[in-house]
Amino acid sequence: MDLTSSAASVAYSVVHHEIVSTYLFGGYTLRPKTPKSIAAEIDRTFNANMKLLEESMSELPKNSRAYLDRVMSRAKLQQQYLETRASRGLDPQDLGSMTRVRYEFSAVISEHDGQVDAKRQAFEDEMEAEFPSDPQPEPAAPVKKSKKKRTK
Repeated sequence: MDLTSSAASVAYSVVHHEIVSTYLFGGYTLRPKTPKSIAAEIDRTFNANMKLLEESMSELPKNSRAYLDRVMSRAKLQQQYLETRASRGLDPQDLGSMTRVRYEFSAVISEHDGQVDAKRQAFEDEMEAEFPSDPQPEPAAPVKKSKKKRTK
């Protein structure tokens, strides 16, 4: 090994590992990643993935399995986002355990508030004729308690 090659390798390693220096690559200036740039990259990726999930959810009916899978994927993506930020030292480590996923479900029973049109009434009458429902049983008479005192 000659002196020039060892000096060149030392110079390369100094330039390569120097934090303040910038490198030219393909016309772009690359700078070392700072906590701010790492956080911005994590946020940008998270927001892009959330946007894709929400776009795909908007096209699905809310009572489908695919919609529920995407809701679960959103929750998992949010959890991974918090874990990634915590592992990089951007957020406290216990922030992920302080947040909880909470689902709120709602249901619509009827769209027309109990008003039945003639077509629906004919359908219900046809179903009742074909599959009669059992009459409602009458409630049993209340049983009177005896007033006898029990002795032990």
